[in-house]
Parts: sequence; C-alpha cells; structure tokens
Amino acid sequence: MSAEPQVPENRRSSKQSAQAGAVADTIDRPGDAIRVRFIDRAPAKIEPYLRLMRLDRPIGIWLLFWPCVFGLELGTSFRAEMTFPKGSHILLCAIGAILMRGAGCTYNDIVDRNIDAKVARTRGRPLPSGALTVKQAWIFMAAQLVADFGTLMAICIESPTGRFNRFAAVVAVTSLFFVAAYPFMKRITWWPQAWLGLTFNWGVLFGFAAAAATLDAPAWLLFAGCLFWTIGYDT
Repeated sequence: MSAEPQVPENRRSSKQSAQAGAVADTIDRPGDAIRVRFIDRAPAKIEPYLRLMRLDRPIGIWLLFWPCVFGLELGTSFRAEMTFPKGSHILLCAIGAILMRGAGCTYNDIVDRNIDAKVARTRGRPLPSGALTVKQAWIFMAAQLVADFGTLMAICIESPTGRFNRFAAVVAVTSLFFVAAYPFMKRITWWPQAWLGLTFNWGVLFGFAAAAATLDAPAWLLFAGCLFWTIGYDT
C-alpha cells in the first residue's frame, strides 16, 4: 500500500489545471514582464505591440516622465512668472514619455532581437518569439515617433514667450541621437548606465527649455545630478 495520500480526483484535476495555467503564463508572458490586466486580456493582435512598448514594465515611463517635470519646475522657477508648471505641459510630457519610451524600447528590441532570442529572460519578447515581424516593429516605431512629434509641437506652441519655442524643439529632437546609440553602447562599454543616464534625463533639459526657452547653469546641474541618479538605480 502506497504511503502517499490519495488525492480526490476533483482536487487533483484542479491542481493540475492551476499548474498548467502557471506554465502557460510563463510561456505567454516575457520573463521580464509583470502582470498587467489590460495587457494580459488584450486581443491577440494588439498584445504584442503593448509588450513591445514595454507597458508590462511601466517603471520606465515614470523614469522618463519625472525628469521632464523636474525640468519644467526648474525652468518655471527660473522665469519667476509662476510657481508651478502649466498643467497642460505636464500632461503632454506624460503622453510624450509613454510614446518616446515605447519607441525607444521598440528600437532597442529591433537591434537586440538576435541576442534576446538567446536569453531566457528576453526570448519571450514579441520579436524573438515571432509574435511580430521586424517590419511590423519598424512601422510601429515610426507611428509612435510621429505621435510623439505631435505632442512635442503642442508643448512648443504653448511657449511662455507667446511664440513657437523652436529652441525647445531642437533640444527635444537632439535626444534621438542618444536613443539611437544606446543599444550599441552595451556592446562597446562596461558603463551603458552612463549613456542611459544621458538618454533618460534629457527631459530635464527639454522641460527647462520648454518653460524658459533657454538653457542655463541650473538646468545643466540638475541634468548632471539626475544622470548619476540613473547610474545608481540602473546599476
């Protein structure tokens, strides 16, 4: 007679179903993703795009958004006209952070797709898993950049000087150089965190320029401080 206790059939099937569900969860969701209800329940055609934007890892959006707010606040104080940034600017920066982070992650996954396929944590991402093609990813990235350009124009039109803030637009577009170079920095330096700091905190300079239409020493000092902040948290 077996020493193992007999499990009733109904309880055994429930346990097996739960285990099967857990396994399916691991297969369907990338290893570095978290549970996000609206993504997990999204239609099959949409879900890979949401994961390509890394909406299942939303912390990156906050880390891109807050430096923009820091810059807006400092730039507003620099002009000494208001005590707090315009609410519309904060909202537009939030939308821009979602889109720009999504475009950056999409580009990063395109560049790293062959490496990601060899790593357990990342092989479930949309490109190495085959959920999306590289062509679809390029088109999606372009769509995000176009939408992000629209939010940039909206911020620059609402310039505190009453004219289109061309300077802030140039500062914002310059960030694309850092975004484009980041995936390759992981191949040529032991300190990609430093480049990530330059990239993620460019919003400090943009926010300051959007509020003050210039860049002064306080903006650069805050940018430097946030750069070391990023090196710390990313390491």
